[in-house]
Amino acid sequence: MFCRMWRSLTGKQSQYRSCNNPATAIGGTDCVGDGVNSVSCNDHPCPVNGKFSDWGQWSSCIVNSGCQGYRERERSCNTPAPQHGGVHCTGSVENKKLATIASDKQKKKILFSI
Repeated sequence: MFCRMWRSLTGKQSQYRSCNNPATAIGGTDCVGDGVNSVSCNDHPCPVNGKFSDWGQWSSCIVNSGCQGYRERERSCNTPAPQHGGVHCTGSVENKKLATIASDKQKKKILFSI
């Protein structure tokens, strides 16, 4: 007997028997009772550990001060999300990188050259 897992992460354990010891002979009666006995097993779903999604797109430049800024992108712990006591993703959900912003004079030059 063993536990077979189904999509719900719970299972069913089954015992099978045959009417063959001895087999029904001429004029004999069939065996009494079911040929299968089943019980549920692993009634509590298994833990599912979380996994990060892919990184999202980089944001446009976010200005800190002067001509320095940064861009950022995010990801989530949802592919799959942790369930039934599974481990949450480890690591950062946010990623930032420095971005240099052109001076006003350079911006105007770029705008007028279009």
